[in-house]
Amino acid sequence: MPSELDPPGSGGKSVRRSPRLSPQAVSEKQKGGGGGSLQEVKKRGRMRSREEQQQEELSSRLKTLDLSSRSAVSGTGLVYSEIFTHHQNLWDLSHVERPDRVTFIMSELQKQKLLSLCVTVEPREATEEELLLVHTKHYVDAVKATQTMTHTELQSLSERYDSVYFHPESFQVCVTAVGSVLQLVDRVMTSELRTGFAVTRPPGHHAQANQPNGFCVFNNVAIAARYAQKRHAVSRVLIVDWDVHHGQGIQYLFQGDS
Repeated sequence: MPSELDPPGSGGKSVRRSPRLSPQAVSEKQKGGGGGSLQEVKKRGRMRSREEQQQEELSSRLKTLDLSSRSAVSGTGLVYSEIFTHHQNLWDLSHVERPDRVTFIMSELQKQKLLSLCVTVEPREATEEELLLVHTKHYVDAVKATQTMTHTELQSLSERYDSVYFHPESFQVCVTAVGSVLQLVDRVMTSELRTGFAVTRPPGHHAQANQPNGFCVFNNVAIAARYAQKRHAVSRVLIVDWDVHHGQGIQYLFQGDS
């Protein structure tokens, strides 16, 4: 269907016109007190000039970036320790959150011949300062106190929370789980490795700033995200959570952070 800009009889076929005006047309516009068309041409010229300048500046900035450095980095770091089997429920050895969760993963990686393709990364314990990136001092001290509790005291404390249990070695296991993830963050951010996989437990995405929840004590990934922001000046972090349960700990900690 012909548009308003189509000349009569064109049948809707577009006609390319030059933006330039003939001297006669310019003269007529000026006589009529107009001149708008010429001004528009000049305006478009200035706009194109600014766009070209911006494109040149962007191109110049991109040339200063080493865009090939990250793509050249290779290797997947794998961190695991036998210590992650020490955290277990003393009054219910068949509890679903048990040492088999990590030993099965490791055995499956071995079975699929993937371990030899990974770079071994040694775990470390997270510092208190690192735990405090997400958790309150009172909460960290409370978890630390479980190291000297009796079996009965541990069970009594655990029953105060939703789906949580403590073991005399839980604190050490938990801080090692956090530190292991931070080890991978450091190596990926410094381009020693391209990716990293932490086979750790207990999990963390339900843990909140001041309380444990749903098998989780310290929020490993949340601490890692804050650590990446603080230590490596990362401005944006994407957390992909594939568990079937809503990771409300992650939500509460970051829902106000753009």
